[in-house]
Amino acid sequence: MFTQTFVLACIASIASADQHTQNKIAMVNSLAQTRSNHSQTMGLTQVMAKAMVKTQDDSEHTIHPGQDESIPAPPGGMMLAQTAASEGHTCHSAQDRNKAALPDFFSIYNGTEMYTDPDFKADNDSLYWADMGEDLSSKASRITWTRASEAFSSYTLFGDDGVHPDDIEQGSLGNCWFLSAAATMAQIPGTVEKMFLNSDNEISPNGIYAVNFYALGTPLTVIVDDYLPLNNDGNTYFAGLGDNSSRGDRGSLWVPIIEKAFAKYHGNYQHIIGGNPAASARTMHNAPSNIQSHRSANGVTK
Repeated sequence: MFTQTFVLACIASIASADQHTQNKIAMVNSLAQTRSNHSQTMGLTQVMAKAMVKTQDDSEHTIHPGQDESIPAPPGGMMLAQTAASEGHTCHSAQDRNKAALPDFFSIYNGTEMYTDPDFKADNDSLYWADMGEDLSSKASRITWTRASEAFSSYTLFGDDGVHPDDIEQGSLGNCWFLSAAATMAQIPGTVEKMFLNSDNEISPNGIYAVNFYALGTPLTVIVDDYLPLNNDGNTYFAGLGDNSSRGDRGSLWVPIIEKAFAKYHGNYQHIIGGNPAASARTMHNAPSNIQSHRSANGVTK
């Protein structure tokens, strides 16, 4: 079920201004000085990842249509709070991945080879980091990773009649804070579609998707393949598909694809359990937001 706290996102064109750059750098340096002593306990309510990015050029880690070359890594990235460093993963793992050079999206998208993401694989490591004390093994045992292009070949990316808030259905993950913000974005025509570099309303034949997020107001592109976690019934285990057959729609894939990109951005799927819808809206559209709680006649907050 969705949270009854809704995000009222004011979608605006917010350009990065030079006068804010020094503030961003200062925030990154401050966090870097204290992160050796920083430790957070992560349970069902996860620590929100704060994206700390310093770039000289907003386009440095963002793919633009027509750009055919690999994207160089920006000098900053996301800082994800973790419990402690360990072999395999550290408190910088998500940050380092977000800073890494991106593959050539448009060459892969227009090519003939199927894309498999080497950094966010179809295995338990994308669900949780066991070496960091995390555990989603009870869910992992029920999951089969399958390409969307194979399991849902009749679907489209955005649906036959476009994106709708009712495309969204929460699955077996406590990430209603993210989905409620996505539902808000879906109310404004064209907003969700513009997040994708995939220009056609089709399932990527090469299994590659690129989603533009923001890290501390700076554009950041996340690229994923089309492997999705499915349950034993062949349906998505986490965010549901946009199945709008009542409208004559063949169904859409944009929700589980964005959810996967959001999980990769934060490290893994467990890291997006619990959070603030306003933070999710800022990540997806760099949008200012306001949370309003609705009260019933007896004063109970809903």
